Amino acid sequence: MAHLLVNLPTSLRDSANWLVANADKIPVRPMTTQQVSGDRLAHTLPFSQASSLVLSGHHDHVIYMHHSDEPYSSLDVDHARDPHTGALTGWFCELLDTLDGVLGYIELSTSGTGFRIPCEGKAPFGKKAFFTTTKRQGKGCPKVEVICENSPACYTGNIAEQCYRPDTLTPIEPVVHFLQTRYRQNDDFPATRERVDKNSDNLTLDSAAVNDALYCIPPDINHDDWKKIGMSLHSCNASVVGFDLWDEWSKGADNYDPRAIKSAWRSFKTSGGISIGTLFHIAKEYGYQPKKNGVDSYPSKPPDPPHPATIDPMPLVTVQTAPAPIRFFDVGRIMTMTKPDFLVEDIIPLTGLGQIFGESGTYKTFLAVDLALCVASGKPWLGKPTVQGTALFLCGEGQYGIAQRIKAWVMDNPNYPVSNDSFKLSPQLPHLTQMSQLLAYCQELEQISQTKIRIVVIDTFARLMSQGYGSEDRNDDVSKYINEIELFGRSLNCVIVQIHHTGHVSKERARGGYALYAGLDFEYRLFHPHPDGNEVCFKSTKAKEFNATDNIYLISRNVSIDKGESESLVLDVKDSDWKPTHHPMIEDKTKGLHRKQQMAMELFWQMYYQHEENGKDHPNVVPKVLLYDFMGAMINRNIYDRKHAKTGLHSLIKRGLIAQDGMYLTIPSDDGEEGSDRG
Repeated sequence: MAHLLVNLPTSLRDSANWLVANADKIPVRPMTTQQVSGDRLAHTLPFSQASSLVLSGHHDHVIYMHHSDEPYSSLDVDHARDPHTGALTGWFCELLDTLDGVLGYIELSTSGTGFRIPCEGKAPFGKKAFFTTTKRQGKGCPKVEVICENSPACYTGNIAEQCYRPDTLTPIEPVVHFLQTRYRQNDDFPATRERVDKNSDNLTLDSAAVNDALYCIPPDINHDDWKKIGMSLHSCNASVVGFDLWDEWSKGADNYDPRAIKSAWRSFKTSGGISIGTLFHIAKEYGYQPKKNGVDSYPSKPPDPPHPATIDPMPLVTVQTAPAPIRFFDVGRIMTMTKPDFLVEDIIPLTGLGQIFGESGTYKTFLAVDLALCVASGKPWLGKPTVQGTALFLCGEGQYGIAQRIKAWVMDNPNYPVSNDSFKLSPQLPHLTQMSQLLAYCQELEQISQTKIRIVVIDTFARLMSQGYGSEDRNDDVSKYINEIELFGRSLNCVIVQIHHTGHVSKERARGGYALYAGLDFEYRLFHPHPDGNEVCFKSTKAKEFNATDNIYLISRNVSIDKGESESLVLDVKDSDWKPTHHPMIEDKTKGLHRKQQMAMELFWQMYYQHEENGKDHPNVVPKVLLYDFMGAMINRNIYDRKHAKTGLHSLIKRGLIAQDGMYLTIPSDDGEEGSDRG
């Protein structure tokens, strides 16, 4: 972890008030094991010297000493994160939401259960101040410690995924105002710690006592006690772990309602005044008795997770504890296999690992943003229908530019709104050791938002390789990366699309070892067909299990954003034969359509023009779309479900957008009847 110290904000690294510390974070004299006593400020070093001693292995940590001459404070946030899944507690999410826009650098604590946030400005609390989110205090209690003058704070440089401005310090004034108005200040917090250590608040959901107590209670108890049990588990672990335990126990009731339990879980607040002790109180009413075998009735806190440097980074996704069983298919099963399903018809499969590469300036990231937002909104991509779902965009470079491109896309597509749950942007790429946390976040996101993650975009492959995987030029390192990123994709059952650059010599292949190309399921190249032009060609260079698509030509276009103060680009398909909802006979009738009707019309025109293209050798035959083919396509594209597909079609027929001819659909003629012969 020592190499991460360079991530600390510049203003802190410019300070000369740094100490070195041992593995227990106790300050020691440089190059010795002797603990610092007396005036710690007399033993401070410049950051460059302190970090060098840590990097060389002489010491384990660097500690910043807050001094009256420097306007800095620190926040030490405890018990805000599940170290195994990465899930955040509700009260810390509230803090992030409230201070959104002012929060700067945020790093993970060494235990993985909390965060440390350096602040600009002096807090008005003397040396330290403690704020708790509940009435209770002590070890295991969620709290925020404000570290002020002449007090130490240990920093590691392990940037948290919630950090969006890594070289900026958070102003202290709004933080203090938030803490004083929302939480309880407990200045005697350390003095009461030993008294409450034996409380049941130290329990975790992994404790056998929690499970024993829970399953002593019948799941069909009255509604009020049922909710109290859920709130009790929520106070102990507000992540998907707590929910799963409550949900599994609740399934034993005759009136089990999965929607009701999800709704109730979302309504729970961490500061609701109910702790894990409520569970044991109710359990005792049904005969539960703590074990009396010479040990404490309540289990002690589990050991802290190992230091990241001691964790073997393989396998990457630690939630898969055993390899998948070996399977065999007989001839009958093989004969039923079909081509893979598509996320974007004939271009991007529903699962697998793919790549878009090209030289600088070929709009690679623009196209990747377009792909992710089309999936998130359900808009067709490059003239092809998409399967709508959640899109994750992992950005390793040019975060401000990405934001501008997203703004331009949203401004240019008002008919395709993107919800907060359908698109997520991460301003940093995960390290090799953080991939299991990313997987847990994705799985929790799917459960809470009730959406399916369809695509993960990585920008760029080279940047992600630098996060602990090795060199992109070494085939063994690339093979390890492919194996683990495919395992990540299979765990989510989604497609992964990465952005990459061309080779240094050949511009017709991607940079790096050949193992990369061999491990891809599909690959596309972007290049300028004409020098100095704003046109690019999207060319298939590999399609392992489907037919390669024809070349698609794109042209860039400027879009005004930020109230006209700046511009960004969007890409349009050039000379496309598909003209959604713009047929001259019905152009005026498409005004006022709601989003699902627009998506249905775009799907109809795609199918209509495909039939027209197939029938170009028979000019006197009117192209028609089979009614049940169109309804099935609407259902498969998640435009309408089976219950509402027929109603949706009839609304388009009633508006005169589609004409029905028996079992077929076609365009209406000028007189309102079905399309006439072309002759």
